[in-house]
Amino acid sequence: MSTVLKRPVSGVKARGKVPTKTPPNTQKRGAVGRKKKRHPPVLVHRHPKALKVYQQCKERLLQLRELKTRYDGLRVSDFEYSAGDMSTTAVFVDPLTVYRFRLAGHTTINLSTGVVDTFVAADPSASGWNCPEWATLSALFSTFRLCSLTIQLVTQPWNGTALNTTTAGPVLMIASNLGTAIAPGSYAALADNADSKLWNTTQDKTKCGYTHTMRASQLAWSEVTSPTTDPYAGAPGSIQIYGTFGSLSQTAYVHCLISGIYEFRVRV
Repeated sequence: MSTVLKRPVSGVKARGKVPTKTPPNTQKRGAVGRKKKRHPPVLVHRHPKALKVYQQCKERLLQLRELKTRYDGLRVSDFEYSAGDMSTTAVFVDPLTVYRFRLAGHTTINLSTGVVDTFVAADPSASGWNCPEWATLSALFSTFRLCSLTIQLVTQPWNGTALNTTTAGPVLMIASNLGTAIAPGSYAALADNADSKLWNTTQDKTKCGYTHTMRASQLAWSEVTSPTTDPYAGAPGSIQIYGTFGSLSQTAYVHCLISGIYEFRVRV
């Protein structure tokens, strides 16, 4: 009687032999195998924000490569300086970076014969600022510009003189003016400003007085030696203050804390 041998099923042993499978990507065509075709890499992140961040990182990398090329091979002796020259810290300031600082100062406002007519300049080098840090930063950087200027006003106690109760009242009008840095001269000169406010100095119940902020958006850069040569560059303008108090007078009637945010760049 003859025996019929069936073809073994894949994965099952038959007479000691294990069947093998042909890899899917090397299917035989005659005697030559066909390799799997490879595609070029595709950028996965196509979101606009992702592409923007990628572009910024790429630009920054090019800047760093430029700096490395510029400073490679320099020795410490190449940065030697004599007395009176710039600070040694200036050597390590990246000229391509914008640095932001807060500058602060303090001044007082006098009440002279019943009138307060003054201003706080945005220029930190102005005499009324009394800002000690300006000299250091202006020696370290070449250009700067204003971001915002804030004043905080707090009144002194009265010296016993009766308060004025006329319609003019003990009221100060405060307004921002990026175009000029002069005393306003009247309420009318401030009333048409976009952010003009009134502050009653005798009815203020807060512990911190009155705060007013002038903001500047993307001003042009100005030399630190000429902060206000252009009304659209550097630190132009001021916060103007005006008020009438009858015939009253008092020295240092209002204490004023000045705080400005500025951007600096390009080391000296």
